[in-house]
Amino acid sequence: MPAPVCCAILPAASALRRGASLNVLLVMESAAACTAPVRFWGNDGSGWRKLLEEMRVFPAEEHVHLYFTLPASCFLAPFWDGSAPEEVSLAVGDCPPKATDAGVLIFVEDR
Repeated sequence: MPAPVCCAILPAASALRRGASLNVLLVMESAAACTAPVRFWGNDGSGWRKLLEEMRVFPAEEHVHLYFTLPASCFLAPFWDGSAPEEVSLAVGDCPPKATDAGVLIFVEDR
């Protein structure tokens, strides 16, 4: 059975204050009814890491909107081995994107 497909990643902001969480809306579709994990990946330039994974229910052949909150810890230095990211690319999928995949860019600011 094919996994649900992410059609769009819509973050609530293109820039966030370091230490803040980020709300994200996903637009997804699934060919068959299923319960499947939704995995968020992030890349600060050093490689893709899993940010969040949640199980969600998908109806068959429907276009669904799903809301998630990426925790503030995903945008802090300890998560990235001590390097505080200035930007993080977001992607959604079963496995990490390729190193050359861009994702949706979020800027992390010290304001």
